[in-house]
Amino acid sequence: MAFRILIDETRIRNRIRELAADLRDAYDDPLFVVVLDGARTFAQALLRALGTSGNAYEPVRVRSYEGTQSTGQHELVRDLKVDVHGRDIVLLEDIVDTGRTVRYLDDLLRERGARSVDVWTLLSKPSRRVVDVELRGVGFEIPDEFVIGYGLDFDGKYRELPHIAIWSADAEARRLQAGSTMHEGGATSG
Repeated sequence: MAFRILIDETRIRNRIRELAADLRDAYDDPLFVVVLDGARTFAQALLRALGTSGNAYEPVRVRSYEGTQSTGQHELVRDLKVDVHGRDIVLLEDIVDTGRTVRYLDDLLRERGARSVDVWTLLSKPSRRVVDVELRGVGFEIPDEFVIGYGLDFDGKYRELPHIAIWSADAEARRLQAGSTMHEGGATSG
């Protein structure tokens, strides 16, 4: 693949173990709320590292974009199916950039009576922050690059990559060209 790897699989795995140890020490019985679809991979790995089922969480889905741009408006597409009143919430995100979605969910959960809401994210892009949000746990701070892999996608592709890579239009074009060359002429042995 032509995309430059930003964070390899080993670094991700090691950092998730560290985050799990921090989580284990911080809470007794939190409710894990996972922002779909991107945070699912991170959440499942983190929960397995905690020694619980990789599916021991409540999913939530928020729409906050039109095309590739954030609108600043939020629509709750998939709501929680549990009462959060009096619960300590661990909100798991794949990436926090502008902070708008995290702020929206934090406000919503607190309005519903959550005792506390702490955000844990695999990736943080502080240079893109437009809303001040507190992050309790951060896997990696990254530069202002569009990233794919480990649950993050571009146009529905690349979530399955075991690492975090930097997506670029040039690399995408090379990948597509290589794919069409293989389909047109068949694979050659070398």
